[in-house]
Amino acid sequence: LRKNEDSRKLRSEVLKYYAVLVNDKRDYEVNKFIKGLAEEYKKDYAGKNRGEDLFDDFLIVATASIHMVKIVCSNDDKTMKEPAAIKTYKKVNEKFQLPKPEFISLEELKKIIR
Repeated sequence: LRKNEDSRKLRSEVLKYYAVLVNDKRDYEVNKFIKGLAEEYKKDYAGKNRGEDLFDDFLIVATASIHMVKIVCSNDDKTMKEPAAIKTYKKVNEKFQLPKPEFISLEELKKIIR
């Protein structure tokens, strides 16, 4: 229960910063291109670990990549930002000539803003 509360608080805080930083608010729909890219991440990553468990993370990164969002803010160092996952995003995005977003923590985002 505590982890869920912390996640909600973090999400709320990130969305506040997003509202301040981004003039043109966007709510991206998960379409077949995003799902396809996430599936490519899953295939590449599956040999290393549990690709299915990370599918929501893959959807987030795929959405950012396809829409050329430069930064993904996450404190998820154990899954979304772990080295094998980062390597997968880089490899798959290069294959499809897509930029790989940079990953920063909420703390790093706060430092940039201040």
